[in-house]
Amino acid sequence: MKFTLTLLLLAVSTLSFASSMAGRGSTGIPTVPCYVSGDYIGTMPITECERKDGSVYKK
Repeated sequence: MKFTLTLLLLAVSTLSFASSMAGRGSTGIPTVPCYVSGDYIGTMPITECERKDGSVYKK
């Protein structure tokens, strides 16, 4: 009974960790600091930064 309970708890914790990580970086698009006109506007996926005419380097 203890063994079954241990396996169940391990499975639940593993699945909850995996689901919490699914929303972060699962698309393969890196999240970078974004600068628009030299001003830092936040950390976001690189595609969103480019959409806002931003750069990943401070100019």
